[in-house]
Amino acid sequence: MPIQKENRSIERMLRFLPGFLAVVETGSAAAAAERLHKTAAALSYDLRQLHALAGEPLFGKLGRGLQLTPAGARFAAAARQALDLLARSADPAQPVAATPLRVAAVSGFGRYVLLPALFAVAGERPIELAFQRNEDVARRVREGQADLGFCFTRVRSASLRFAAAYEERLVLVAPPSWRVPKAPAALAAWCREHPCVTYEESDFVFAHWHARALAGARHRLNQGDHYSELEEAVAAVSAGRGYSIVPLETAERLSVLHPLRILRARQAGNTLHAATRQGDEAMTALLARLAAELARPRRRGATR
Repeated sequence: MPIQKENRSIERMLRFLPGFLAVVETGSAAAAAERLHKTAAALSYDLRQLHALAGEPLFGKLGRGLQLTPAGARFAAAARQALDLLARSADPAQPVAATPLRVAAVSGFGRYVLLPALFAVAGERPIELAFQRNEDVARRVREGQADLGFCFTRVRSASLRFAAAYEERLVLVAPPSWRVPKAPAALAAWCREHPCVTYEESDFVFAHWHARALAGARHRLNQGDHYSELEEAVAAVSAGRGYSIVPLETAERLSVLHPLRILRARQAGNTLHAATRQGDEAMTALLARLAAELARPRRRGATR
């Protein structure tokens, strides 16, 4: 009888999961109800029932919206895995064990350093790699939208665990024909006089590089072009539109397609932090293998 009672609880819980995950993804009960074509009252009832079955609150208030509690974040990750497993079990063409490895990362590191390492450790497991703004990476892991995240900055969160994962080097890149001084004071003056090409992640990257590479010299950005993607920003630099600050690996890889002057004399170290959910021991073990792969020396791309 206890087993039958437990099975009934699981069946009821599965019934309420779509509504719960819709709220997680939209951040709002009203938006989730609209997506599911349910009334707000019906969805509210489902969530109350799910809270009772889970035995602890899954959401907390955040302004007018809802935010996952640490227990809710763990539950959301488990719920997605359970629904994915059921979907794969219903399709004989899909291997049941092949649940995707969902990773969120800032784009420069994600494309040119992380992705080759993921290929080495993922085995037959599918990879879902999403490039996100620095401030969005931890949120996606906390809310169960990613299993693993890589970002520039740690955030205070009871539901997340952070570990230093990789040390990248930030460098100034300029058009090949431009002369760039190396002394901090002269370089700071040069940066004030020349347009900078920015991209989505560049606020943190520029500030970090200026603070470390210019030894405290006063600086001010002369804003030029802005692009969503790092690759377009590098192409613009190569075309003479201005200078930018990018990871060294990115500069070396992209200089094959877009000739660049890379100022290696003024580098700034920048730590990438890995974010996992507290208690996710499987992801912690995978991260250890990934860290070993990231530490292996790699052949750098052609440089100019």
